[in-house]
Amino acid sequence: MKKIFSLLTLAVMSVMLTSCFDNDGPHYDPAFIGPWETVSYVKGNFEYPITPASWHRYVFYRDGTGYYEQDDLRTQFFWDEIGPDRIEMRHSDGVVERRYWDVVRGELLLSQTYDFYDYYVYR
Repeated sequence: MKKIFSLLTLAVMSVMLTSCFDNDGPHYDPAFIGPWETVSYVKGNFEYPITPASWHRYVFYRDGTGYYEQDDLRTQFFWDEIGPDRIEMRHSDGVVERRYWDVVRGELLLSQTYDFYDYYVYR
């Protein structure tokens, strides 16, 4: 009887513990969700305006998808946070981008380097 009670308690506990996990898939809600267009490029202490040739746009969705757009090019991607301030974008054409990010005064900053020596500014 004691063994049956122990097994029953174990079964109930395992159901209770597994019901606490979120099995609905990823739910991303970082500050960079939404559309972002380039407004400038910063390298060191110098800020450069975006020319029509260097303009591009990212759109990030909460479900871990998005797209990149420049001129007539538009590629979809899947993104994931790979650190507290780092994302990875896997584009449909096979390109993989890893970027450090920050949102400052409503602007998204994306950089290939952790020290943000050079980065793009998006609004």
